[in-house]
Formats: sequence, structure tokens, C-alpha cells
Amino acid sequence: MPTNRSIFFTMARRRWSFWMPPLEHRFIRRLDDGYRGSLTPAGRAVLWGLVASGVLRLGSLSVALNGVIGALASMLIGAVLLGALFRPRVSVRRRLPPPPSAGAQWSYEVTVTNTSSRQLRDIHLSERGLPAALRPVGKPSSIASLQPGESACVRLTLDCQQRGAYTLSGLQAASSFPSGLIKLGRRDRAAERILVYPAFERLVSFEVPMGLAHQPGGLPVASRVGESMELAGLREWRQGDRPRDVNWSAYARTGRMVVREYQQEHFSRLALVLDVEAERRADEVYFERGLSVAAAIADALARQEYIIDIFAAGDAVHHFQAGRSIAHFENILELLACLEPGRTLNPAALSAAILPAARRLSAVIFVMTDWDDTRRGLVAQMRSLGIAIRVVCVQPGVDVDGLMPGEVVVL
Repeated sequence: MPTNRSIFFTMARRRWSFWMPPLEHRFIRRLDDGYRGSLTPAGRAVLWGLVASGVLRLGSLSVALNGVIGALASMLIGAVLLGALFRPRVSVRRRLPPPPSAGAQWSYEVTVTNTSSRQLRDIHLSERGLPAALRPVGKPSSIASLQPGESACVRLTLDCQQRGAYTLSGLQAASSFPSGLIKLGRRDRAAERILVYPAFERLVSFEVPMGLAHQPGGLPVASRVGESMELAGLREWRQGDRPRDVNWSAYARTGRMVVREYQQEHFSRLALVLDVEAERRADEVYFERGLSVAAAIADALARQEYIIDIFAAGDAVHHFQAGRSIAHFENILELLACLEPGRTLNPAALSAAILPAARRLSAVIFVMTDWDDTRRGLVAQMRSLGIAIRVVCVQPGVDVDGLMPGEVVVL
């Protein structure tokens, strides 16, 4: 199966920009992580009181403010010192459900076991070090009390804002006892990879040309693509039939020689070409939209009898094959979840990848992020080989010209 596994479980990196959302800046994200993961709501109130007192003290000579600053700082320092004596010793284990789609909330269970010899109080569970695209939902899950050797299950929920491959490696079980201000605990560094699939709306159907390209070689359906021999039924034995086609169980029941009769079965092979060019950060909107459209088309085709060759075309071309027991739709979603945008579309590399299989293709479906002379030339090249064409452009307002009626698909 031609595929490039090197792109699997590769987080989709986004181009840095000063104007991107605050949590996409690493420094701000770390501050937010420490603020939420180390302070209780009461602790945050004390911290903000300390900050406000310090700001007021800069413009005032009031001695009373010094006392307020000292008292608030002492509360936080004392909370850290006391909390260190009650740091919980626990084991934690996640139970992850199937991967979510972008824009969905994803909940999973965490089992917490007290491995110490004393009772634990006020245990708070949270994921630390999360990427900007995964945000915790609601208050951290808490356990009021946990006896030695006792286990409890809590549920954590993440808001999955962007598709991609991510790593969870900072599951924290911390205790706010006895101060109720500071959460101190230990993190489980065991890394677990998760995928967030691109969001898409299911299509009722996606019409493609019904032409059939011959797949030579009599390849078995169970593991390869192409043609296969399908059982058509049973008939009486004739002179010259192969002994291996005789149905011996039927002969034992009826005493008559019958043989299995086969007919050749063919499958249509399609190419789904995904344009991953995103030269600027603003173009990534169309790139993500293209992934969603490709997922919807692949879902519709996967429910039918098609062999699908997926080509992700950018600076380089990644080739993945699916359909008819080669790979499931979930494998296609894995590929789409991990793709990164390219700087430019390389027409020579795409042609070199498709042409060896061109004579066996019934149709090529292009999912384009733009429409220009380069893309128009690629489509014309495929049409010149006698291959049916379908083009979907995901950028609104673009005039997809130079094509025949029916070759442009509007979703």
C-alpha cells in the first residue's frame, strides 16, 4: 500500500504571527497553564489582591499598603510550604475514547488511585501543558477524599478547536489541602497521542463518472486493488472443469457433481487530489476548508465500491491508498488530521506521482484552494489522458474557468 507514514502523528504547525490568538504564543500559554494549574479560585483572588496592592503602592507612600502586601505574600508563601507536606502520591490512568472532530468537546475518564499510606483530601485533576488547540472545559475535576489504596474515576473534557495530532503528557493530580490556595501535586509524564479529525458534513452522495479502468492481474480484493473473481453460483459439472472448482460438500449431499462458477468483478479506481498550498497565514483558512471537503468526499466514496488514491499535493506529494479493505475511512481521517500546508503547489511532482497509475484511473477529483494557470494546466493534462475530471474549489468567489459543463462541482 503506497503511503507515507512519516506525516502521521505530526502536529500541524501554524505560522507565527504577532496577531495570532494570545494562547498560541508559547509564553502566554505557559503563564495561563501555571495560573490555572497551580492556583485555586481563592488563590487567584489573593494573587490579584497582591498585584493590585503593589500597583497602588508604586504611586503612594501609604505604610498601610506595605502591611497588606506583606500579609498577602505571606499567605501564598505559607500555602506553598504547607502544601509541600501534603503532596499526594497517586497513580493516574486515562481511558481515551475514539478521536474527536475539530470543534467538538471530547470527554474521557481518568482513574486515580491513592498509593500512599494516608488519607488524601481535595484532589484536583487537570491536564497541564496543553497546546493552544486543546482547551479545558469547566472547572477541574475534584475528589474530596481518597483513602489509602482507594480508586476513583473522574471525567475531564477538552474543547478541540483545531484538527491535528497532539500529545497529552502532563496529567496532574494535585491537592489544595490544607490552605485551599495553592495546588501542589505530581504529573504523570506518560505521553499519549491523540488525533483531532477535520470537521466535515456528511454528503448523501458524490457523483463520479461510471467509467471503468481495467485493473490487470486478477488481484484478490481482500488485500489488493483491481479485479477479482466473484462467485456467481453453482452449475452441473462439465467435461474440462477444474477439479478444484468441484463443490464436494454438495456432491456428498446430492450425489451429483456440481462446480462453482465465477464471474470477473471489476472496481473503479479514483484519485482524490488535495491541494495543500497555503503561502500565507490567511490562506490556511482555505487549506483547512479543503481538508473538510476532502474528508466529506472520501466519506461518500468510502461507502461505495471504489479504490481511492489520495494525493496531498504541495511542495512534496504524499500518496495514500484506501477502499475495498485496503484501508478504512478512519485511516483517511488520520492522514487529513496530520497534514501540514505547503508553501506552493509543485505541478511536476504531482504529475510524476499520478501518471504511473493514470491508465488505471476512472476519474480524478481535484480539491483546489485556488484556481490559476498552474492548476488549469494540471487538470487539462489529466483530461488529455482520457480521464474524467471533477474540480471543487474551496475559495469563495473564484471563477473556475476553462472546464467543461459538469466538471465543476459545487458543494
